[in-house]
Amino acid sequence: MILAKPRDKFDHYDLPSIEHACMTFAGLKGLQAANTSLYRSERINTLLVERFDRFFEERTGRFRRLPMLSGLTLLDAEWKARSHPDWQYAALADELYRRGAPDQDRRELYRRMAYNVLVGNADDHPRNHAVIWKDSTWRLSPMYDVLPILDQGPAQVLAMSVGIEGPRLNRGNLLSQHSHFALNKSQAEAVLDEVASWEAELHDYYSQFLAGAELDAAVTATSGARLKR
Repeated sequence: MILAKPRDKFDHYDLPSIEHACMTFAGLKGLQAANTSLYRSERINTLLVERFDRFFEERTGRFRRLPMLSGLTLLDAEWKARSHPDWQYAALADELYRRGAPDQDRRELYRRMAYNVLVGNADDHPRNHAVIWKDSTWRLSPMYDVLPILDQGPAQVLAMSVGIEGPRLNRGNLLSQHSHFALNKSQAEAVLDEVASWEAELHDYYSQFLAGAELDAAVTATSGARLKR
């Protein structure tokens, strides 16, 4: 089953192409990302996302839904509040642990946090994280809805807190709660260094899908430096 996300007529940029580039690059780097493809037409481009919360049941010939909980539900957090102190990556990692997800899911969440910093995805709110019930256990869902906030330069903060200093983006803050992600400090540092090293390659990868203003905006949003200092 496929979810179609066409370019909105009010969008200044080709967001389907930008999101497709972000998602497929993440997959190439070993992150568990939802499968996407890009349908191009003369009028608009459309992002096609494979639904990971559905599966085809041969016995009935129908698609069935996998149970799924958003990060907002896991955190028991408010959506419309003026501030969001409960929107925390470490707390989300704790919920993965509490629900029996394997340690690899918490480590994966840390890598995703670092990747969001790299690409400038400051819209990483809890609704853009989820768990699914699969093989009799709760697992971190594939990554989805990842693309940079454009025309603002590299992200200064994320939507969710990344450490004890809240959502502020610096290496010390990103490392400050590493143990929640089943990582020791050296392992967490290695993750940040690895993801930061992807920046030049990401710029080249963007050029396969983007040009002109879209390419400039996406490249300007990236920042490996936030992961290194």
